[in-house]
Amino acid sequence: MKPRGDDDPIVLSFYCGPESETVDTCPAVHRTNRATWLWQGELRNDAQVRNQLRKPSPTEVGVEVGDDLVDMFVRAYAKEKYGVDLG
Repeated sequence: MKPRGDDDPIVLSFYCGPESETVDTCPAVHRTNRATWLWQGELRNDAQVRNQLRKPSPTEVGVEVGDDLVDMFVRAYAKEKYGVDLG
């Protein structure tokens, strides 16, 4: 991962997520040009959630996504990376 503060802007490529024309927002996973992943979901940064995160830095927050998106990501990644179709 490139260090924070790098002058290169982060560029996202949609990787997977529900495809719905009727929803204004939806959770998704994006691949970045920095060999990292960005998860789009509900920001959870209240004290109750933050206290349960594992050693968060001041710039880290929790992002909540549903099981359906995680399942979609695992299936797509296993197929792309390892050629394994999980069905």
